Formats: sequence, structure tokens, C-alpha cells
Amino acid sequence: MRTRTKWPMLVLHIEPNAIHALWTKGSGVEKTTRVGLPGAEWTEAWEGGLRGFDDALLDVVTRLGVAPGTTTMVAFESPSAITEAQSLPVGEVQVGLASLRLAMCERLSLPRTTESVATHLISSNDLTNGVVVVAGATDAHVDAVHMWTERAGLRCAGVSPAGGLLLNEVADQLVQSTTREGYRLLLHIDEHRCAIGMTSEGKIDLLRTFDIGLNKFGEAVVRASQGSDRVQGNPLTLGRAVEILREHGIPEPGEDIGGDVGLSANAILPLLQPVIQRLTVEIKQSLRMVLRRNDTSAVRIELQGPGAQVHGLTDALMRTIDAEFIVHDRDGLADSIPQRLVRKSDQSLTLYSARHLAAVSEGRFRRAVVFGALLGFVVLGAEAGRFLHKGTGLERQTQSMSSDVARVQQFRDLSEQAVALNAQLGEAEDLLERYVGPQPDWTAALTHLANAADNTVKLTEIRGSQERADGVLLIYGIAEAQKDSTKLADFIEKLESSSLIEQVDVESRLLIELEDKPIYQFRLRASLADLRPQLTVLGGEQ
Repeated sequence: MRTRTKWPMLVLHIEPNAIHALWTKGSGVEKTTRVGLPGAEWTEAWEGGLRGFDDALLDVVTRLGVAPGTTTMVAFESPSAITEAQSLPVGEVQVGLASLRLAMCERLSLPRTTESVATHLISSNDLTNGVVVVAGATDAHVDAVHMWTERAGLRCAGVSPAGGLLLNEVADQLVQSTTREGYRLLLHIDEHRCAIGMTSEGKIDLLRTFDIGLNKFGEAVVRASQGSDRVQGNPLTLGRAVEILREHGIPEPGEDIGGDVGLSANAILPLLQPVIQRLTVEIKQSLRMVLRRNDTSAVRIELQGPGAQVHGLTDALMRTIDAEFIVHDRDGLADSIPQRLVRKSDQSLTLYSARHLAAVSEGRFRRAVVFGALLGFVVLGAEAGRFLHKGTGLERQTQSMSSDVARVQQFRDLSEQAVALNAQLGEAEDLLERYVGPQPDWTAALTHLANAADNTVKLTEIRGSQERADGVLLIYGIAEAQKDSTKLADFIEKLESSSLIEQVDVESRLLIELEDKPIYQFRLRASLADLRPQLTVLGGEQ
């Protein structure tokens, strides 16, 4: 893909196991490279300001021959990054932008004036509605990316959450094919996340992202290698595990992955199954949001992205979802996230930390002062000797007056901003009241869930969602399955004993063998009570 840029630019995409880099010049993308990240804990790396990844970034700079001071844009995944989308009537878009931005600031505990939250409006003459993508992260994580690039000698021009860029890419494809009749349902499975969107009858009905991608399947293969005697104490890295999935796909029962891998399907499949189930649940939940019927047999889902190319994944999805799946032959946006940053059109989702903005402002002020001083020297130099004494007095008087003028101008600017902000906040508060809906007390429910589990019931995944006015927890885990064991039943009984949980349903229970022991692999659906008001959105990360 050739994309024109006006100046040399480095585009980075940092995710849990690698850095993807594009080096662009006026004629387009000149070079690309990928550097694996050390096996450090992802959350701990962010808490350390990404210093553990400094060497990896320097490796990228060296490979591409990037000069010091090069303009750099970064797409990033981080533990605090949030991306959501909200459908709004055309007449309420502007007020909706303000209210959604305000809600995101509150979720991230950021001030309303922060630049660590951004919004992007998706609209078209062919659409009867507008969709707002709102993305943000904590100021500390945004600043960590800025400082990470600066330590490598680069000039960071902004950072963007990868989830927002991927949503915009999928939305662009949907908008290009929007018609007043029929629908289009598109699922992109990327390295770290999925994005799903649907258009019908001239509007975008669905647009959401969730953090299941090719890396989740790779993590399952890594865990299988850690428990395999055939690997002989040398477990796979995440990067190598993803390569294995690309090469061999999801294995069939009884199949061996030979060569340097030394893994059997019996070791991999029990760990891959929860990832497939979670992906299935997310797809079904997305379909329930927009379909008027429960029957999905007439639904056609287009799959694209690097994850869609994994052999056997489509078959696994078709076994649990009664729908037609179409896989695009190409990788389909395999490099879509960094490519979005090459195009100027998507810089509306660019985030800046408070420290970075302060440093930029200070640099501009210093340059202005230097330029002003030089200009004054040229103009007054010829007359300096003649009017030295008079000039000194005038300088003091000017400094005194400029201070007063600056204070007056600052007060005027602040007054105008206050009036405008007060009016905007009033409109935003009115719209927020219209979108207020009940939300469960997630903190109390998760605390009770943790207390109810014991050493014989292990929870592998917990997902929260809201269906209409009801809060729901999807609980994944394993429990002992001996004949005299009632561990799973006891766990369910403990959950239902709380006033926080109205009902617990067993959606699936599969008897498997794990380390030669019978184990129940289960999925529970817990309906929550004790709701409290919060903002409800169309879709996003939970």
C-alpha cells in the first residue's frame, strides 16, 4: 500500500509482544520491520515507563536507519487504554461529542481539559446517523509513550490508542459499502484485538472492539508448551507461538505439530478452547445487539485480518455459530493500525500528555523570546549608543506595562473560555441525563465472586456486560470433577447466596482431562442486582 506523506516519518505500533515499525517518505512507505519485545510483564512494563523496551526501540531505529529528531507517531496498546463507539442522531452529534468526551474523562479520572482523551466523528452523506469513536488512556501512560520515543532521540508528534484506529478502519470500509437495502457485517481479527461492525438500511448499527486477537491464541500455545514434557524445559515465546498458528493452524484431535515444536493437539486444544469460546460469546453478543431475530442462519459474516487466516478457526466458529462465514483471501488490513497513522485523516485520535504539551509550549516561548531579542538588537543597534539612557528607562516602562497587559489579556481569554465551557457543559449534562441508565455494582460483585472461589475452583476469565437494564457476568473456569465432589455446585450456591446476584445459569459444562485428572470446564452466566446509574454506550472494551 502506497501512502504519500510530506515529510519523513516513523510510525510505530507497540503491543504486548512486538513493535511494528513503518519508515515513510514522500513517495510512501519505504521500509518496515518488526522487533520482538522481551518477555517482561506487560503491566509492569507500563508502570516502569516502558524503560524495559528502550533497547527494542533502539533496535528499530538502527534497522531502519532513522535519523535523530525524526517525527514519530505511535499506536499503542496499554492497560489503561479504552476505546468505545456511540451511535447518535445527526442533530445531536455535536452535543454528543462533548458528553462522551466528558464521560471518558471521568472514567479515567482525568480533568475535563485533558488532551489524553480524543473523539472522532464517523459520518457520510450515505449515513442516516453519526457514530462517535472516543478513545483515551491515563496521562501517565500517554506520557510514558512520549518519553519512550524521546529517549531514543525521536520527536514524538502524538500517540493514538490502537483500538480506536482499528475501529475507524473497519468503519471506513462499512461506510464505503453502505446501501439503503441489505446489510454488511465485518469482523476483523487483528494481532491483539478484534473489531466488529455492521451497516444496514443506511446507518451503522454496530461498531465495537474487544481484546481478543491472534496473540490470545498464541498465549494458549505458550501455556501448552510450558506444561509439556516434550518441550524439555524450553517453552515457546509468544512470537514463536503465533508463527506456529500461522503455519499449522488450529490442530485436529490426535494431530502432532512436529519439528522444533514437539506439541500434540491433546496438549493445545484444551487451552485454545476457552479463547474460542470467548470469541464466540463476543460475536453472539454483538449479533444480539443488532439482529431482530435469534435465528442467525441467514447471517453472513465477513472475516479479515491476520487472525482470520489461521487455518481451522473458521470451522471452529461455525461449529458454535449458525452463520455463513466468508474469509477474505488477503490478510485484510494486516498493517492497518500503523497505516492509519500515516494518513493525516486519522490524527483526530491523537493524544498528548500534559507534560508533553507544557514542554512544547515552553520550547515555542523560548524560540519567540530569542527571535524577539535578535530582532530588537537589529532595529535598535544603530541607535543604542545615542539613546542608551533613554532606552533603559523605556525598557523598564515597557516591561511594567506588558505585565499588566498580559494579565488583562489572560483574564479576558479565561472569561471567554468560561462562558463557552459553561454553555457546552449545560448541553452535555442535558444529554447525559437522557443516556443515564442502571449499571451494576461491579466492584461489589467481583469481590463476592473472589470470596466464593476456593483452591478447587479456578477462574480463568471474567467478562462483564449490560443487556438492557441487567448487568451480567460471564464466568469461565475449571473445577474438580471427582464423583464425590460438589465443588462447582458449592461455588454456584455461594454466588446465589448474595443479594448482589439474582440468578446463576450454567451455560456450558464440559468434562475434560487436564494433567490426567477429570476436570469440569465451565461457563456460568450470573445476573446481577443492586443497580446504580452510569453512562451506557453502544459498544467498546469492558
